[in-house]
Amino acid sequence: MTGRGGRAYLHAMTRHSARLLIVAALSLSLSAAQAATTYEVGPGKAYATIGAVPWESLAAGDSVRIHWQAAPYREKFVINRTGTQTQPITISGVPAADGSLPVISGENATTRSQLAYWGRQRSVIKVGGASVPADPRAAWIVIENLEVVSARQPYTYTAPNGASEAYTATAASIFIEMAEHVTIRNCVIRDSSNGLFSAYGPSTDILVSGCYIHSNGRSGSGFEHNVYTESRGIVFEGNRFGPLRSGCPGNNLKDRSAGTVVRCNWIEGGNRQLDLVESADFADIRNDPAYRATHVYGNVLIEPDADGNRQMIHYGGDNGDESQYRKGVLHLYGNTLVSRRTDRTTLLRLSTDAESCDARNNIIHVTAAGSTLELLDDTGALTFTRNWLKPGYANSFYGAGAVVASAVLTGASPGFTSEAGEDFRPAAGSPCLGVATALNPAVLPAFAQSSQYVKHRAIATRADIQDLGALARAGGGNSAPAVSAATATPATVTAISTALAATASDDAGEAALTYTWSASPATVVFSPNGVNAAKAATATFAAAGSYVLTVTAQDAGALTASRTVAVTVVQTASSLALAPASATVLPGATAGFAATVRDQFAQAIAAPVVSWSVSAGAGSITPAGVYTAPAGAGSATVRATCGAAQATAAITLPGDTVPPRLSNLAVASISSTAATVTWNSDEAADTQVEYGPTAAYGSTSALVAAPVTAHTVVLAGLTPSTTYHLRARSRDAAGNLGLSADALFTTAAAPATGGAVAEPAVAAVPLLPVASPTAAAGGGGGGGGCGLGGGLGVVIAGLGLAVGRLRRRR
Repeated sequence: MTGRGGRAYLHAMTRHSARLLIVAALSLSLSAAQAATTYEVGPGKAYATIGAVPWESLAAGDSVRIHWQAAPYREKFVINRTGTQTQPITISGVPAADGSLPVISGENATTRSQLAYWGRQRSVIKVGGASVPADPRAAWIVIENLEVVSARQPYTYTAPNGASEAYTATAASIFIEMAEHVTIRNCVIRDSSNGLFSAYGPSTDILVSGCYIHSNGRSGSGFEHNVYTESRGIVFEGNRFGPLRSGCPGNNLKDRSAGTVVRCNWIEGGNRQLDLVESADFADIRNDPAYRATHVYGNVLIEPDADGNRQMIHYGGDNGDESQYRKGVLHLYGNTLVSRRTDRTTLLRLSTDAESCDARNNIIHVTAAGSTLELLDDTGALTFTRNWLKPGYANSFYGAGAVVASAVLTGASPGFTSEAGEDFRPAAGSPCLGVATALNPAVLPAFAQSSQYVKHRAIATRADIQDLGALARAGGGNSAPAVSAATATPATVTAISTALAATASDDAGEAALTYTWSASPATVVFSPNGVNAAKAATATFAAAGSYVLTVTAQDAGALTASRTVAVTVVQTASSLALAPASATVLPGATAGFAATVRDQFAQAIAAPVVSWSVSAGAGSITPAGVYTAPAGAGSATVRATCGAAQATAAITLPGDTVPPRLSNLAVASISSTAATVTWNSDEAADTQVEYGPTAAYGSTSALVAAPVTAHTVVLAGLTPSTTYHLRARSRDAAGNLGLSADALFTTAAAPATGGAVAEPAVAAVPLLPVASPTAAAGGGGGGGGCGLGGGLGVVIAGLGLAVGRLRRRR
């Protein structure tokens, strides 16, 4: 943009772009193709906020779906990644049931902290131009079905670093820079200084389609507009351009591009409806051959009374350097231009005599007298062929313009169907019916007038190219049908199908229309289809995903009109299988279960949300599907649930069959007649000792039934100087008996008669097993499994002799 403040910005960005060449050179290799990812944003979705989406890592084919919510999303972001022609990166709004678009507002917006991009103070959504992500430019980007608002002063936002920042005076709802192959469609863009802004950083191949752009501008400034663009290749089609914000004198559509095409739009209000001027700072735009040819056709242009400049269209340049002006041909044909000014109206300003216009087949209607209209403001060359207007018009009020007029039609009225109702189709008897002249061969075939605008924001096949103006006849000939609505119920599908309905009209009657449904992606079956009854059809899907369904109504003359409806098919749990289907789990042990959930199309759901429960029997299960068995025997049933799908697994609980494991057997406080035996068990169990002078034992201590893991038995009434065998016994609550290995200890000698010295206590001594015992009936134990392992202690032998010798020495 080269209008004052915009020009300084572009000079700075040109220098910045040069610095980015190094980054571009290092970024030529692309990563291997990856499966496309869909990011669902909104209430109850995987991403609650727009800022949660990893914008810095989007890849070809990825889509971000922003669902409608009652409050605006107060967030802003940059898209600086690369899609492909067949797999663009798509940012889509998902409308409410009544068609309301999701609103993204720049007022008090936040920015994802991982992003880093310059010019963030100039936009709510920026396309291209960032250091994170650092792609050299954005490419193949689609932004659709969103309402983007409020990038202007005095609003502020939060930057990625958390700081509060203010928007510049030239901020835009959507700002395109360093991007190519960008489509903006079916969006509402309002309440910003510039609604849509594209800067040449460079930016190429921009399509703006089916949008409603209105109520933008900066109070008291003529340098901010509803649309302000500069690129190589830009097309505006099927858009509705409304008046600017109150008190804002900018233009409706201001463009500095090469290859500008403005077709089939409704453009109302603004200082000028169209301001098509030079690219001051970019020679590659000016050197593009398409810079010298601009196509404006099939548009309805409305000039309100007392609304800024009386010129409806300006073509050429405005910076004073005439060498940079467009100096080409403005092809202006098949438009309907209506001025409601009560003072003078100027159809066209050509900046210099080097600019020219070829105007054909237009309806130029002023509501005031014909004498209030001039064709040219001052300079330039106008070829004026087969246009309708009121008599009394002037070629130029200043007399300097060169106008070559031929086959001009004049009259009191163009014969609109309803001027008050803004139905500008020629009615029966209109002087504009069937009188069009041939188009300039230079516009054919690429820019033939084969379509027309349908109120509002749609395009239909043009019924009769022989009628003057933007809109073909209403009656008196075959007009294209009009599709006023296309709906899907439900629009968010959890099964495999949805009910479709289309509402259309035709001058030959609706019953003569056929309705044909199609889909993108194309894997949808429609029934019925291609017949009149298909106005109520069923769409059956083969997989979950996002779909755009198009209904095309065709009349008997093969004229068509279309409308689209967006449908989201979500994966819905339909079946669930558990692995394993059954398990045997010991007390206290665990078993893990895995759930495979399949959707309504028998496709596995990647990360299903599964609820786990123990629906019968005892035990517990974690949210991850890990079951823990209780102590007792029996059975249990585990249940997994995902939505309406569920499955169970049977669990057998054999109970406790493992005897206690005994360890650390030791004898303490050995005297001539007593000893204390201790050991440990690995689970709570009762306490008892078998002992005797042989491995057959013969004696048993009293049973202590209280379950413990640290056991103590005091043996009394032992014979002095005797070697004893002993074995520890502990039985758990399940009746499993654990036995230690056989072990030996020797009692001390009897004290000397009359002796006065107290018999010394002998410290506890760990014992070695003598031999592996035979397992007791009814329980395990013995051997190395339940008894003492080798090397746990030493055998006490000859202890009585040692004690006796000690006493004698004393």
